[in-house]
Amino acid sequence: MSETSAGVEIRQLHKRFKGGDHDAVDGVDLSIREGELLVLLGPSGCGKTTLLRMIAGLEHPNAGEIYIGGRRVDQSVPPRARGIAMVFQSYALYPHRTVFGNIAFPLEAARLPRAAITEKVRWAADLFGIAGYLERYPRQLSGGERQRVALCRALVRDPQVFLLDEPLANLDAKLRNTARDELKRFQRQIKRTTVYVTHDQVEAMGLGDRIAVMDRGKVRQVGTPHQVYEDPVDTFVATFLGQPPMNLVEQPGGGGRTLLGFRPEHLLPSDHFGDREPLHPIPLIVRRVEYLGSDRYVYEHRTGHSGRRRRAARFRGARAGPLLFRCRDGGASAPVKLADREDLLGAAMLSPALAYVILLVGVPFVLAILLSFSSATAGSLTFNWVGFRNYATILADPIFLRSLRNTAIVTIGSQVLVIVLATAAAQVFRVAFRGKRLARLVLLLPWAVPVSLAAIAWTWIFDSTFSVINWTLRVTGLLHGWLYWLGEPGLALCAIIIVQAWRIFPFATVIVLAGLSSIPQDVVEASIVDGAGFWRRLFRVELPLLLPVIAVAVLFGVVYTATDLGVVYILTGGGPANTTQVLPTLAFQRGVLGADLGQGAAIAVFLVPFLIVVAVLMLRVARRTEVGAGGVGAR
Repeated sequence: MSETSAGVEIRQLHKRFKGGDHDAVDGVDLSIREGELLVLLGPSGCGKTTLLRMIAGLEHPNAGEIYIGGRRVDQSVPPRARGIAMVFQSYALYPHRTVFGNIAFPLEAARLPRAAITEKVRWAADLFGIAGYLERYPRQLSGGERQRVALCRALVRDPQVFLLDEPLANLDAKLRNTARDELKRFQRQIKRTTVYVTHDQVEAMGLGDRIAVMDRGKVRQVGTPHQVYEDPVDTFVATFLGQPPMNLVEQPGGGGRTLLGFRPEHLLPSDHFGDREPLHPIPLIVRRVEYLGSDRYVYEHRTGHSGRRRRAARFRGARAGPLLFRCRDGGASAPVKLADREDLLGAAMLSPALAYVILLVGVPFVLAILLSFSSATAGSLTFNWVGFRNYATILADPIFLRSLRNTAIVTIGSQVLVIVLATAAAQVFRVAFRGKRLARLVLLLPWAVPVSLAAIAWTWIFDSTFSVINWTLRVTGLLHGWLYWLGEPGLALCAIIIVQAWRIFPFATVIVLAGLSSIPQDVVEASIVDGAGFWRRLFRVELPLLLPVIAVAVLFGVVYTATDLGVVYILTGGGPANTTQVLPTLAFQRGVLGADLGQGAAIAVFLVPFLIVVAVLMLRVARRTEVGAGGVGAR
């Protein structure tokens, strides 16, 4: 097929979404000239945004061809290679990056030198008058300022085609008029092909060099604003364009149905015309005249016709009269139910959880602290105060110090492994694939399997004689000797980390997947249009926005791992020779098996400051990286 000189050319484009009963875009043919501003105008659901997204490469057509600058792009050309830039309705700014960082993002994706990036960002910011906002975050900007940042980000890409998806929809009426004028001047200045989507007729008439009116996936008419307004090709265009819309009057005779169309401004009293001017009289009965400042809308119906035909109408709501309230005066008051007392209802709903925390967490915690200052044993009910003797004893014990170190190693190691695996799994589960339900079932198995059963199964997997891992490595030729997973201290710690990560991995995956789902799709798509590949999008957009969620997942994982007794106790029992002891197992062995309740309680209490420090750090990370909280952000 020969190349075309048109900025954008669309040929017989079709798009039907899965499960749809009709084409969202149905056989569209459209040629957009180099340097013009074409407006796609139509009601909601007409296919205009879908058409724009197919030009951008964010949707793939079922059939048809798209050419940009004479090059076919609809088959395998990604958005970043199409020579387009897109401004989304929400502006899709990166909330964790400053204005400078937002504008610089596509330049960073293109791997430009830092000096060139700074120069181009400042040039674009000066052009749009936002040079003073470069260190601010999107949350600190008004709607109009965010729009200018989005335009700057699009401009620095130096695209062949600008795609604008209702960029004025989120602005108030006054600001929308100013922004419309700025957009028009911007497009004339850069002289680039621009495709603008809107359902607002005023925007279309004021901005477009030409307007393409769409309905039900089809282009009904393409022409200048004057052409589509004054000479509509069918009744849809006639009645859709204009406020109030064109009036259609059925004319008798001619052997068929004939419609006479006229705009409200064309309907004038007969004394406004000369004696010899050709007129088409329409007798009307005026029902009401509505005063709207510069205009008056007349409501009427034709005489001689059954029913009423509204002409040039606009309705405005009004309250008919004062509001009356009836109050009960005297008499017995109605009984107040608990559900009507919000203050009592909240306390009633909170009380079971509060009782649970106090009785099953608070009381044992206070008792453990008291026991840690005593010489209490399992065989004696006497409570002898010994002060800090138990703490001094365990701090001088090398086994305790090793247990403290092992607790930190297992906790940190397992959480690093969990976050890496959970992030990877969440990326897989966010897309559709065959067998996804079965994969989700397998993912949730560690939650369903009891801890003791899982630990026994892993003991067999790591067994020195029957180890599945060893046999697999030997069969594949990766291992020539033999690994004693639970017999060597280093390998035993690795085995514990693996099992702990396996247990927490499903929970973390669900949390990260929920976090990914909360990231606005427009932001992800904006990064794709801006030229970010998978890894750049993951590390520069998604993970920074996921940090609050990841911090919460890590907090739960740390608490779960640091306080766990079953895995280590069943796998190694703290051996060999106490080299894999962690604080929970050491506290159990000293306090329960060794009957020294005071020393066991002191060891257990040592977990509290460790967990408090981790909790404070994770919550601070979550707070500082939370979107809208301001703190950490990328420039």
